Amino acid sequence: MLNWTCKNTVLQFSENYYTQLDGVAMGSPIAPLMADVFMNWLIDNVNKIGCSPQIICRYVDDIFCAFDSKEKMDQFFYNLSFSKEVEADGQLAYCLTYKN
Repeated sequence: MLNWTCKNTVLQFSENYYTQLDGVAMGSPIAPLMADVFMNWLIDNVNKIGCSPQIICRYVDDIFCAFDSKEKMDQFFYNLSFSKEVEADGQLAYCLTYKN
């Protein structure tokens, strides 16, 4: 049933029909559940993946990881489709600065 739900989805765009090849279609009712299942699996198996991060935190469907090097980060995310933010000048793009 899961295979049918994820792989046999047909969508229409500009009068053409397309079949979902991999993953869950955006907007699918099962997408939030599958994202939650995968994120739980990732957190539970982070040490088995190979290059485990120094810090790993999850919030809903976001994940924050800190690595010793860019090479370790690339190894960790080798087969995963996450957007990555790499530090520049010792800061991340979304770091907040608080002033007293």
